[in-house]
Amino acid sequence: AAKYLKQDDRQSIAVIGDGALTGGIAFEGMNHAGVAEKLELAALLKPKNPRLFYELAIAYARAGNKSKAINALSRAIENGFTDLAKIEQNADFDPLRNEAGYKKLVTGFKKTM
Repeated sequence: AAKYLKQDDRQSIAVIGDGALTGGIAFEGMNHAGVAEKLELAALLKPKNPRLFYELAIAYARAGNKSKAINALSRAIENGFTDLAKIEQNADFDPLRNEAGYKKLVTGFKKTM
């Protein structure tokens, strides 16, 4: 807000902590505007955070980018995401369910459980 009051043209970035990321607080605040881009940046900062990649998969799925959504979901699982029910029940992933990559990912995930 100060940027606009002062008519300052500098760019800024918000750095958020693990608690805001894993609790979902940061994602609500982004209000779905450029969410994938913001999550990609967060993934660079926290490349082993499974919840972050799960949220990135949701953002890509909502944006209609199926291949990136499946890749992000795969990264979430590789990094320790274990809630298969959450994946299977999330309506945001409905457009992915008939994709070969999604089917392979879920089948492989079930085998590890």
